[in-house]
Amino acid sequence: MFLQNWLFLLPELSIIGGIIVSIMLQALRSENTPKTFFTVSKYSLLVALLSTIIFYNKSAFPALWHNTYYTTLFKTVLLFVALSWFYVSSKWFLGKNKSSFDFYTLAMTEVLLLELLISAQHLLLAIILMIGVCWLTGRLLRLYQDQEEIAELTKLYGFFTIIFSLLFLGGYYILYQEVLSGDLLTISHYLEQATPHRYETYFAVGMIISGMLFLLALAPFHSCFVAIVSTAILPVSGFVSLVPVLAYWGFFLPLILKTFAPFQSLITVILVSFSGISLFIGAFSANGATNLRRLFAYSTVYHMGFMVLGVLSYNNASLLAVFVYLLVFIMAMFGIYSGFMGFKSRGEYLVDLEDIRGASNARPYISAAFLVFMFSLIGMPPMSGFLGLISIINNLISSHGWLMLGMVLLSLLLMSNAYLQLIRKIYFEPQNLSFDRTDKAIYICLLVNIILVATTMINPSFLFKDAAKVLSGGF
Repeated sequence: MFLQNWLFLLPELSIIGGIIVSIMLQALRSENTPKTFFTVSKYSLLVALLSTIIFYNKSAFPALWHNTYYTTLFKTVLLFVALSWFYVSSKWFLGKNKSSFDFYTLAMTEVLLLELLISAQHLLLAIILMIGVCWLTGRLLRLYQDQEEIAELTKLYGFFTIIFSLLFLGGYYILYQEVLSGDLLTISHYLEQATPHRYETYFAVGMIISGMLFLLALAPFHSCFVAIVSTAILPVSGFVSLVPVLAYWGFFLPLILKTFAPFQSLITVILVSFSGISLFIGAFSANGATNLRRLFAYSTVYHMGFMVLGVLSYNNASLLAVFVYLLVFIMAMFGIYSGFMGFKSRGEYLVDLEDIRGASNARPYISAAFLVFMFSLIGMPPMSGFLGLISIINNLISSHGWLMLGMVLLSLLLMSNAYLQLIRKIYFEPQNLSFDRTDKAIYICLLVNIILVATTMINPSFLFKDAAKVLSGGF
């Protein structure tokens, strides 16, 4: 049994092993290249990915971490996205000729915590993991940045992290005083039977949900996320936008659909309020953004608000709708951030809208890929984004959420206008900068990404059939 448990921990152990090997190489070997630490992380995450699939329903310590079809689905996607982004990021470090040790070591540690979070069965453990992820994100933010320039943002992010950590811990403390356990299943059973609920319990649930909304970058808690994505180096910006969101949603969905199910009336009020604010702040702010990454950071705020609306029916259909939208969002945003790697002039990666004027003349393939991904994000048929959009809209119609449906359609028009402004810059304005040669690997990544988008567009049976089975019986 002891050896068997260690075998079931192979996904986590492989990541830990990769971190240890990276530290040893940094300490003992003086001839490391930017590609060295990517190679270590690549094999580490590959082993983790394969062993996660093989031991999909095996758990070494089920009281703390429990693996199911549901957790395996989210962890597999998380590891695949992390591995893919690590590959794209290696091109940035090679181009800049900078050491990649800090990035890959911190990012792999964050992936480890996020993978554990998806399977976490104890609320305090989950809170500690999320606080650890926030701390690591703060460390990633400071990589290769002018300390004076980044100091204010680091302090702001640290302040908000402390505030929401206190919310998490305060909510847990109140719940523990009543339930006398932090086990999620025990909390769920207790809350189902203990009626009427105390006002303190409502307060505790609200505190924990608010902490999760901060991590999901919903407005008005979005400012730190937008600042990080806009300011950090491109590998960090892409990692923060693509990877943690998968784990947060993987933990958030069972938390509100099962653990806090008796409080869904309270949760509905919170989610409707914050999703509505996120839709309009994200869409309005994206229209006023002049920085490429800031535009798509606000786009993320908008799409997170959209996904939150999909949860409100609290059934298997809403669960599937959110997952489909999340998967399409990740594919499109991965393509967008990969495209950022191809917009480069005189050794610098371009960040302003004015810098990419007329990019279609110099980079026609990357510009065409941007069109595909932005149309997918808008949800324009027959793009794969339409699958997620129509799933959530159908969910709102079936639950008679007419007011929210009107808000969704209005904000969608605003968000579409922001994307159209970007398209106008790329295709219909004169080029004002010369572009550096783009690494062939970027084109390969974009091609693979477009193939994945096209596959889900042509044959969406996996998203609507197989995924439905996994999600409905997952927890």
